[in-house]
Amino acid sequence: MWVDASVFLVLSQYLEQTPIFNTWNTNLGIYADANTTLTAVGISSLWCPSDDKIVGKLTDIGPTYFGGLPNFRVAYTSYAACTGTWYSWPVRGADERVTSMPITQLNSKGVYYNRSSTRIADILDGTSNTIAFSEHAYGLLSVDDLPWWNHWFAGDFGDTMFDTMYPPNPHRRYQNVYAGTYYDCTNGVALTFGSTSSFHPGGVNVAMVDGSVRFLKDTIDSWRVDPATTVAQGVSVSSTTPCVWQIALGTKFGVYQSLSTRNGGEVFSSADY
Repeated sequence: MWVDASVFLVLSQYLEQTPIFNTWNTNLGIYADANTTLTAVGISSLWCPSDDKIVGKLTDIGPTYFGGLPNFRVAYTSYAACTGTWYSWPVRGADERVTSMPITQLNSKGVYYNRSSTRIADILDGTSNTIAFSEHAYGLLSVDDLPWWNHWFAGDFGDTMFDTMYPPNPHRRYQNVYAGTYYDCTNGVALTFGSTSSFHPGGVNVAMVDGSVRFLKDTIDSWRVDPATTVAQGVSVSSTTPCVWQIALGTKFGVYQSLSTRNGGEVFSSADY
């Protein structure tokens, strides 16, 4: 995966969207003016039937975003790819990004992450026990947030990437909407942005690497989130390496977190979730 392009854009050539893929200028950032042809294309297969606000939705986000054109339009997705138990974001700044990329890649536990190239042979937990994609409901965002998240073409966390730091549909469980210092390791992020979410009562649908679709209940076993830090107990950002997460000795993964890792060594049956 490219850093700023989504897995859905990379896969578009296999979704009968080859003309869209061919318009992608890979020499430029995904929000560059030259890529506005594809950013405004809505792909119906990326719209969940229960997420009715997303159907045909186009938003003009204007020249104040990354593009300079007065009519920079974007379309959206109801789905996202699993980056594992957390998202390791490369350090901001061109030089720092290059040097931090290998570290954050090693710190990533899911199938998809920055510049990932995961092979089936790398998924040691088994393709039926590893989450690849999940619902990521667009319509749950606030009116102010609707224009800026779930962009189908963008590979950012919160657009087309999610983690399992929080249980499915965390907005149903937590009153504090913003998760402390989690996003980009410096700013707060709404729980809905980077978590699995849906309009289905009681849980979310996820796609496993083997192609099967499972319904995970909101009550699935998940590690405990510390209300004081708003991250999982025993999990913290490294004090020496920015945006790299570390786990305290003895920290227990829940079934949900275990299903999101590609090579954690866990073995579960469908009866566990």
